[in-house]
Amino acid sequence: MVVNEIFHSIQGEGTLAGTPSVFVRLSGCPIHCKWCDTQYAWDANEGEEIPIPEIVNKIIQWPCRFVVITGGEPMVNPQLPELTVALKERNKHITIETSGINFIAGLACDLMSISPKLSNSVQPGGVNPALQTLSSLKQLIRRYPYQLKFVVDSADDLPEIQQTLKFLIC
Repeated sequence: MVVNEIFHSIQGEGTLAGTPSVFVRLSGCPIHCKWCDTQYAWDANEGEEIPIPEIVNKIIQWPCRFVVITGGEPMVNPQLPELTVALKERNKHITIETSGINFIAGLACDLMSISPKLSNSVQPGGVNPALQTLSSLKQLIRRYPYQLKFVVDSADDLPEIQQTLKFLIC
């Protein structure tokens, strides 16, 4: 897998905010949100190719149970199921942070932290990614424990969030 970075920190958002965690940032993201804070992880080749057993060995150096797999966009990595199963064998609690761009079956995932991308994330001239991924989002929330996180730029975003929730939850 191409890994951008592995580090120990405190989860800063969602239901596990404040939890010491090891973060595994995978390389590659096709969305390129205009407000992204990890643009350095967009390029799928930007990072180090690390075999999964070595990734696991790096993670277990820290004495914490929680692992956050993030990106980039981890749900575009075909080796993700293999990594999650290897971590689960080590009794790790696994959170996957994703935009919901893709559904992958067979993940060992304790929390799917989904941040659907709305029209406020689109680069000028881009296409709203949420419109292309609603079926994947629906599959993810049916299959895995989840939390939803929306980036709200202004009150004008609320109708789009309500529309997305209505589709996903119904």
